[in-house]
Amino acid sequence: MLTSLFLAAALFDLPCAEANYRALLTGHATLATLSPAEIAEVAELDRAARAADRPPLPARERCRLQNWPKDGTPTALELEVIDLKCSQR
Repeated sequence: MLTSLFLAAALFDLPCAEANYRALLTGHATLATLSPAEIAEVAELDRAARAADRPPLPARERCRLQNWPKDGTPTALELEVIDLKCSQR
């Protein structure tokens, strides 16, 4: 959680990104007034802040996500296997 904020800080000017973020939230700036680099910094800061606010998933849900087929929706059989595999978590 904080690691992603520190990683983000290493990639761009964190105080500037925070100032731009606050300016956008308060209406003192718009996306049109920011450079593409500043928009990217604000977007990364927002992503990291939202990720830090999310509670961790329960073990069963993490298991389901890890076993979910990459190609989309699982078949009925695959879904039963996933449920069985993750039922004891």
